[in-house]
Amino acid sequence: MKIKATSANKVNDKLIKYKRGDCLSINCNNGKYIGAFISERFNNYYDLTLIEYYEDHKPELYHFIDGRFWGTRSGSWELLAYAVDKKMALCSYIDNHEGIEVVGKLPLIVLFLYQ
Repeated sequence: MKIKATSANKVNDKLIKYKRGDCLSINCNNGKYIGAFISERFNNYYDLTLIEYYEDHKPELYHFIDGRFWGTRSGSWELLAYAVDKKMALCSYIDNHEGIEVVGKLPLIVLFLYQ
């Protein structure tokens, strides 16, 4: 079996639909929409970061720029840490979902932490 180089924009030889920084409107099929952006892609998965948005109209770019992100806590009561919460979803599921569309793009930066 030969190992071949893969494209950063392909999963299983298929082009992915969304890129890092894409702001997505997700139709909940109940008249409401949520907002999320693609924060990263890892192998066959998108990392989605949800914003605090659940409304009866699609989010716009300013909701992502001025909005709040869903977070998580970890640690003990004495040493509590807060962080942005990301959800992983299969690229193929997100790419084929008819209720998801791009409403804007955020310019994300890459931070490398060295210990």
